[in-house]
Amino acid sequence: METIVGSGRGHFSDLEHRGVGCLYFILGSIGVLSNCLVMNVFIRENVVSAPKKVLHINLCFSNVLVCLGFPFAGLSSFRGKWLFETFGCQAYGVESYTAGYAALGFVIALCIERYCSVRYTEFYDSSSTMTWWMMALVVWITSLLWALFPLFGWSSYAPEASGVACGLNWLQKDTSHLTYGLCICLGSLFWYVVAAVCISGTKQEKPIVVTRGQEYEWLSNYQLRWICIGFLVFVIIGWGPYGMFMCWSMITDSTEVSSLAASLPPLFAKGCTALYPIGYLLSSEKIRDGVLGGYLDEPAKKEK
Repeated sequence: METIVGSGRGHFSDLEHRGVGCLYFILGSIGVLSNCLVMNVFIRENVVSAPKKVLHINLCFSNVLVCLGFPFAGLSSFRGKWLFETFGCQAYGVESYTAGYAALGFVIALCIERYCSVRYTEFYDSSSTMTWWMMALVVWITSLLWALFPLFGWSSYAPEASGVACGLNWLQKDTSHLTYGLCICLGSLFWYVVAAVCISGTKQEKPIVVTRGQEYEWLSNYQLRWICIGFLVFVIIGWGPYGMFMCWSMITDSTEVSSLAASLPPLFAKGCTALYPIGYLLSSEKIRDGVLGGYLDEPAKKEK
């Protein structure tokens, strides 16, 4: 069978390629800017206490990295082919997949953190900021390892069927790709179920007693729970197309895919990063004002 990978303009016209390029720049810019603004608010203000804010900051940062490669894919879209040679393709793949795996990992970590805050309050209250930084480090190392495996022969990175971005070689039909894809799909599904079970177990039958310092926080435990539920939905929206593509590549013998179908997963992944800041903005008026540049609750800070 003939494999259509990196085949230049493929099924897209010049106008359609330029349209995809514009989407890369628009969605990428919005994702980077919105997550940077929210991350800045979490760093400079008392949105949540220090141990809890670690995971939120890392989630915003991973979403920034998901979008950060948009100039490469965008410029390639305007030309209708990947412009940055083999090394650029490998680097783009490692960066984007590390960020993507980490973004999923931090959503799961936030759900586990919520579960611990309700079901294991003694451990949670005694945990230090370092505890959550260690969890963040585990997420980053694990994500980097899975992103590096294709460089060493377990699956591979190649220009996607649209020819303008790089990722896993979906159309490679060998044991290496199939086992890698199976591990990623089953592993992601397992941890997603764990996260869903954790967040379902955080429903409060009675109010939590507010501890010292929590009265200054901008987000309540109730709001944080619903933010995590929203994030689990965003994961399906943003990474569902990648999951469908990977499953399709494992169950079909076809080695052809349209440029439109190949363009959708990365666009969904980059576009969905803008939804995470919306979750924060809708949950708190203080965060909305903080993103606009205001330094809030100065009297409360002085009192504290």
